[in-house]
Order: sequence, then C-alpha cells, then structure tokens
Amino acid sequence: MIPTQREKIIDLLKLRLEEIRMANGYRTNVGEHVLIWRVSPITESEIPCIIIQDTIVEPISEKSVSSMQVLDAGMNVDILCYTKGGSAVRELRDSLYDIYKAIGKDVSFDNNVIDVEILSDEITAEQEDRKIAVGKIALRIKFRTRKWEDE
Repeated sequence: MIPTQREKIIDLLKLRLEEIRMANGYRTNVGEHVLIWRVSPITESEIPCIIIQDTIVEPISEKSVSSMQVLDAGMNVDILCYTKGGSAVRELRDSLYDIYKAIGKDVSFDNNVIDVEILSDEITAEQEDRKIAVGKIALRIKFRTRKWEDE
C-alpha cells in the first residue's frame, strides 16, 4: 500500500527525530525513543522519549497543476518530549533545542513539505514522587497533495 502524503511526512519526521543522539552532534539522546501517537501512559523506563501526534489537516488552497487538481494543506503536529531526573527541565530545554535543530536540517523533508511553521512550545513539570518534565512543540507543516487521491 502506498502511503499518503500525510503518512510520508510523519514517517520522515520520525526518522529525522531518531537522529537526535549525542554521537550525531546533538546535546541529548532523546531520539532513542520516538513514537507516533502513543496514547497509553509513558512508563518511567521509556523516558526520555518523543511522541509525534498529527492532529488537524486544513486546506489552504486548491489549484490545477499539469491538469491535476492539487490541494495545499496545513497539518498541525504536536511533538511531545519527556525527560526525567534532578535536572529534567534543563534536559528538556536541551531536548527542545535538539528537536528544532533536527527539523531545521531540511525543512522540506526531501521536497515533501512546502514549509514548517512553529506555532508554540511549552514546558511543564511534575514534582510528585518523581521529577518529570514534559515539553510540547506545536508545528504547522504545509504540504501539497492531490485533491482527491493521495500520491
């Protein structure tokens, strides 16, 4: 089965984030656990990790290109990042930096993406029995696809 353009972009994003390792010149190893749409609770042994969630796709414009109807669309993607330990928030800041750096290597994702817009990022921390920090980067990824039939 041929993947949709949306699936292709999410798979490329996952591969890119999996490159985040200190051995590859990053500050952290958060790329060791990259998951797509994990909905069950994260266990402490899985942290640090990244979860990718593609949420909304909205049409931006339609046009005809070479007698084919195409749709430019914007896909909202949340990238959640979990860190733990005594310096969880500091580690999270470094992880968010690494995520931005990895995405910035090639924002076209091998010419599958028109543009990547940063909507926001945020940090929260739990202070109960364990110290866990969670960060979220919200992106809008603009891409082109066939209007009625994906490539």
